[in-house]
Amino acid sequence: MNPVADISAQVLDQLKEIPGVKTCDDWGGDIDDLIKRTALLPGVFLVYQGARFAAPKMVGSKLADSVMEWAVVIIDRNLRAHDAAAGGCYDLIQQVRQRLIGLEVAEGRLWPTTEQLIFSGGGKLAYALGYTNECRIN
Repeated sequence: MNPVADISAQVLDQLKEIPGVKTCDDWGGDIDDLIKRTALLPGVFLVYQGARFAAPKMVGSKLADSVMEWAVVIIDRNLRAHDAAAGGCYDLIQQVRQRLIGLEVAEGRLWPTTEQLIFSGGGKLAYALGYTNECRIN
């Protein structure tokens, strides 16, 4: 069992159902590289950002309670009108929320933590939507 791979597959299955998305994939690189990528847009990308681990509850335990952190990066482009790209992103943000908030994954449920604009320029807009889930790793 690989919690990162299992959760990633479950989340991507949900995101691939969003109408109008031309690219939906995992991304393990730098966010700046993702924004510069010449993929078909609009695009939705899942980034595993790591985990925060709690202190051990008993000596010698091999169970580690953690909170896994994810980002869903939404990128849209409109070279004619900046507000059209914004509107496209807003629609995608709502679609992601509807599919991911409370989604039961391999380990716990996804819960939103942040939503922020991470890039605006050259006719492109990018937002990062943060999600977490509690996990027990052994």
